[in-house]
Amino acid sequence: MRNKYKDAFLKKHGLKLGFMSAFIKASAYALQDQPVVNAVIDGEDTLYRDYIDISVAVSTPKVSEGLERPCLANYLLLLQLNSNCNLF
Repeated sequence: MRNKYKDAFLKKHGLKLGFMSAFIKASAYALQDQPVVNAVIDGEDTLYRDYIDISVAVSTPKVSEGLERPCLANYLLLLQLNSNCNLF
């Protein structure tokens, strides 16, 4: 599917269509569908979060110390995800 749409996506948005944005979006949908996976244990309580934040380590030039971990908070659009993954 990526090969079919990558050229049109690049022409329209000026960004390469990567795999990471689709993986992040699928992960976010899975966390919405199974909120227990996104829950935290606080003492005796289980807290179910009403938000999804995903951090991804991305390589950067060595001048900025190697890896960055941007937090992608509540992103739903592939274009936003792809754009933010390409910033680093």
